[in-house]
Amino acid sequence: MPIVSSNFRASGLFKDAHFSTIYSAKIRRVKGVKQSRERFELPDGDFIDIDWTNARVSRKNQKVAVLFHGLEGDAQRPYMLGTAKLLSTNGYDVAAVNLRGCSGVQNRLYRSYHSGETGDIAFIVETLVKRKYEKIGLYGVSLGGNAVLKYLGEHTNIPTEVKVASCIGVPADLRMSLEQLSKKENIIYRTSFLVHLRAKYRKKMSRFPEKMSRQSYKKINSLQSFDDI
Repeated sequence: MPIVSSNFRASGLFKDAHFSTIYSAKIRRVKGVKQSRERFELPDGDFIDIDWTNARVSRKNQKVAVLFHGLEGDAQRPYMLGTAKLLSTNGYDVAAVNLRGCSGVQNRLYRSYHSGETGDIAFIVETLVKRKYEKIGLYGVSLGGNAVLKYLGEHTNIPTEVKVASCIGVPADLRMSLEQLSKKENIIYRTSFLVHLRAKYRKKMSRFPEKMSRQSYKKINSLQSFDDI
């Protein structure tokens, strides 16, 4: 993979990686993005909610950008809204995907989303092809980017309508990423992830008592233990 040089240089507080990360995820505000939700029913009986931003064009659009968020994100995160605004302004319909269980509504099945899941991406792409989109772009951030790249690498029958993919901050080495998150200086990130993941586990316990228990819930004290359980 070639390394592409860049003239970009961060300025002011954004020179600090932690400030840049936290600002983009928690502080930044994006205005002027209107979304309408559509539910895609999946072949296994579950669903995915997609928040659409339609391009500012007078005719039916033939270009669509599909956005995938990171771990415990959703379609309303600033980085998703900012990307949707930019692409919509440049003539794309934008489908911001809420991965299973991330739209504010629990998904129906026991299984959730994860960085290796590509079947849902394939289904979304196939659905958009059936809707006669001639140009499909896939855009993933962090975990979503990992899933997009995995989809492109492992599927041999990707529709020709998929013309471009762009991924940001991809944790391609999951073990190394976990080790970095476990470091003392990254406590704010892993704590935030863990709070959300524990809450989702707790909400699901009553629906799947044969697979989930309070005893297991109490053992979730790290991202590693969550993955193991």
